[in-house]
Amino acid sequence: MNICLNVRLEALHQPDSSTKASIEGLIELCKEADGFDPHLRFDTHLNACKKIRPWLLAWLYPPGNKNGKRKCSHKDSSCRIIAGAASAFAPTCREGEIRACVAPVFRRQGVFTLLYRGLEARLRSAGAESVLLVCEKASPSGVTIANRL
Repeated sequence: MNICLNVRLEALHQPDSSTKASIEGLIELCKEADGFDPHLRFDTHLNACKKIRPWLLAWLYPPGNKNGKRKCSHKDSSCRIIAGAASAFAPTCREGEIRACVAPVFRRQGVFTLLYRGLEARLRSAGAESVLLVCEKASPSGVTIANRL
């Protein structure tokens, strides 16, 4: 089944408490569905490349006005659902690692690719020559995704 998704990406240096709670909920959904932790880490202070925002989030907005906007704040958690999250670790400005997860119900809709490509572009624009996708070997789709990207 394909779902028409109204996804908006948000790049962050560090998630606030309500956003962090949404990401933690997403991580738990993925752990429950997949049987392993996607290993998204909130501590980004070891990133050597400070000019990138290491978090990229995919938010779904309910059908509504143009571009998914309703009469509520962009940050209002009642107006959005987290579909996926990705984080980057850049031990130097020349290399980076990307970890991501997508809620099971929103998989195979292009959300993972949006997150990966978005963070890859940010890392490359900051000077990264090498970008590594970190995926769990127990993931049935991990190898497929890695090969495709």
